[in-house]
Amino acid sequence: MRPYVTIHLLILRGMALCLALASLTVMAATSAMAQDEGEYTSGEDDYGDNPNDDGAPGASRNPYDIAKTPRATPEATSSVTTAISGSYAFCVRAVAAEYLVDCLGEQLKVITQSMSNTGDYGEARKILEDTSNKLRKLAAANAAPNLPRVRVKSKINNKAVATKPLTPVRKEAVKQVNAQAADILAEAETKLLRSAGSSDRRLIAYAQMAKAVGSNKTLLRSA
Repeated sequence: MRPYVTIHLLILRGMALCLALASLTVMAATSAMAQDEGEYTSGEDDYGDNPNDDGAPGASRNPYDIAKTPRATPEATSSVTTAISGSYAFCVRAVAAEYLVDCLGEQLKVITQSMSNTGDYGEARKILEDTSNKLRKLAAANAAPNLPRVRVKSKINNKAVATKPLTPVRKEAVKQVNAQAADILAEAETKLLRSAGSSDRRLIAYAQMAKAVGSNKTLLRSA
C-alpha cells in the first residue's frame, strides 16, 4: 500500500473516532434514566453465582436495556455506554458514600451479564468483569465492621432492581478507597483502548466504552 494511502486511512479512522466520542458526549448529556431513591434492606448473604439470579423476585435481569449482540453496532454500544454512565447515577442516588464503591462494582457486574461474551464485545466484557471484581474486593478489604451490609431496592428505566448485599467501607477510609477505585477504573479505561484491535467498528465501540468508564472515574475522584 502506498504511504499516502495509509496516511489517508489513518486520518479517516481518526475522524471516525472523534465523531464517536463527540456523539457519546451528546448522548451522556441528553440521556436520562428514571430512577427512584433507593430503599435499604439488610442482607448478610450473597446471592448465588448463577448469572441469571438477580436475587429479587420480579426484578429485571437487564434493567439497563443492553442490546446483547456479538457484533459491535452503534445501538448496542450506546446501550452499554449509557448503562456504565447510568450505574454511577444509580449508586450515588441510592446508597450512602460508604457503599458507593461496592455498588459500582456490583452494578458493573449486572452490566457485563447482559453483554455478549463472544464477538466484538467479548474482550470488553472480560475487562469490565475484572474491574467489577477488583472494585468489590477493594470494598471488602476496607469493610466497616460496625456498618451492616445492605441490599438496595430501586428502579432503573422504571424496572424494579434489587442489588446483592453491598459492603460498606470504613467512614474514615472513604476518600482513600474512592481514589483507589478511581485508579481501577483508569486501568480499565486504558485496557479498553488497547483492546480494540484493528477493526474500525471495534475501535469506535471500545473508545466509547472507555470514555464512559473514564467519566465514572472522574466523578468518583470528586465524590
